[in-house]
Amino acid sequence: MGDDAPRSVQAVGADSAAGGATELPPSWSFDPEKNKIILLPVDEPIATPEPGQAVPLEQLVTADALRGVDNWENYQYEAALGAFMSDQDAAALRRPSSRITLKPVQSFSTGARTWSLTTEDRNRISLGSNQVVSPIGQSGFRIGGMQLSRQPDSTQDNWFIDSNQLAYSTAAGAMDYSAASGEDASFHFGSGAANTAVRYGLSDSASVDTQVQLARSLKNVGLGASYALDDMGDLRLTVNAGKYEGDANWRSMFAYRAKVFDLATLQFSNELTSAHYMDLSRLSQDPLSDRAIRNQLKLTYPLDTQSQVSGTFENSRVFDGASEQRFGVEQSYKLDSVLFKLKAQRAVHSDDGLLQFNVDIPIGGR
Repeated sequence: MGDDAPRSVQAVGADSAAGGATELPPSWSFDPEKNKIILLPVDEPIATPEPGQAVPLEQLVTADALRGVDNWENYQYEAALGAFMSDQDAAALRRPSSRITLKPVQSFSTGARTWSLTTEDRNRISLGSNQVVSPIGQSGFRIGGMQLSRQPDSTQDNWFIDSNQLAYSTAAGAMDYSAASGEDASFHFGSGAANTAVRYGLSDSASVDTQVQLARSLKNVGLGASYALDDMGDLRLTVNAGKYEGDANWRSMFAYRAKVFDLATLQFSNELTSAHYMDLSRLSQDPLSDRAIRNQLKLTYPLDTQSQVSGTFENSRVFDGASEQRFGVEQSYKLDSVLFKLKAQRAVHSDDGLLQFNVDIPIGGR
């Protein structure tokens, strides 16, 4: 026990052996029938008290509080005796400590692409091919290397996080195109790249995001904000500015979503990009030759608490080039920490009349 422990005293009389000790009332309720009293060793041996001598009650603790004898903050919440004092008094009495508390490992998983270690406070370290999901509205991509991330339980969705909560993800390594290399089973890595994203909840109805992407000849910085309009829906706005191969570029996106008869969610988004725009999700493609616009309409219907189905229509057009229309249907199901998705997509290109039909089955961990 330390000098920061709260104290109360009891007077020990001459007839204490006969059970006639005169006690001063402690500062909290105490039932000897329910709480076992034991004597703990302290830093220095304490001599047997003389009759009438005050004995600090810090020497007497309950057996169920042994887990917190060196940390009064834990003891305050775990002891069956109840709180010793108010939060303000406890904070004032706790002595400063330079020790660093490491949270225990909650889980360790290995897979075909990544090895992941997750701690109890939701920090996660992954080695391998890491899926990076952009909070600024860009498409996802993979980086082969290391990723450190934290996604608290209070994360509402990909737009919001609870008030005063922080989520982050930072990944560094090389762009991984192995999954998109078709029938070629070999590894396919591209340029070295790094991505850092942070989200913070200003309140339960407002969240902000920031993102920084770096690669060879590429710099991109993004900012985003989401705001809930209660029953009127949600708004989201993101902007990006960067430089690719010496050419400055920008991107902006506005999105709105609302409930339809409290059954489904309807979402509309409008995206504008400048010529030469580039980010990590498009690094394997040629930069845009001119400004481009993309509109998307998405309807999502939840089947139950663990699965949902959605339909998407997307129209994109480069101002001096071709346009493209995409129709897609996607169903997802979450089983514990694994997310299963089945996606069918049809694309129609105006320049050559090409018709494509793709079926994707991505399986990713939380």
